[in-house]
Amino acid sequence: MKSFVMVQAEAGKENEVAKKLKNYRKEGVKNVYLVTGPYDLVVEAEVPNEKELNKLVSSVRKNVDGVHSTYTLRCVE
Repeated sequence: MKSFVMVQAEAGKENEVAKKLKNYRKEGVKNVYLVTGPYDLVVEAEVPNEKELNKLVSSVRKNVDGVHSTYTLRCVE
């Protein structure tokens, strides 16, 4: 299941958050992109199922200092 997780970081912590998110490769993170617009980062993730996606996003929200909010987009095709 491929997904994109949009991340709003605390001001000034964008690069730090991006580095920490790259450490989640084993959990399914494929790429982390710094972007402009209402979100600061886009995380491309690939996990086996929705349960693992929820686990990944929950872990990021709880354990990555500087993450303000997330919004998850699941690919359907």
